[in-house]
Amino acid sequence: MLVITRKIDELGRIVLPIEFRKALSVDTKCDLDMEVKDGAIVLTPKQTVCHSCGAVIPAKSKYCLCKECIKVIKEDESIG
Repeated sequence: MLVITRKIDELGRIVLPIEFRKALSVDTKCDLDMEVKDGAIVLTPKQTVCHSCGAVIPAKSKYCLCKECIKVIKEDESIG
């Protein structure tokens, strides 16, 4: 288990090390859920869901749609 020590700045902020961000597949401007659990702060990447079917999709999805719904929309547009 990787342990890195960081100081909390005057505004209560800390920087998440790149190793942690890579392990969680998060980047800048990514939303994280935070909770205190058993005396520890737990950070979990916020899950983004498809606005059409509710499937979990990558947080940086351009249209907030899963690949399957985008495919269906493209097929519908080509028909009509």
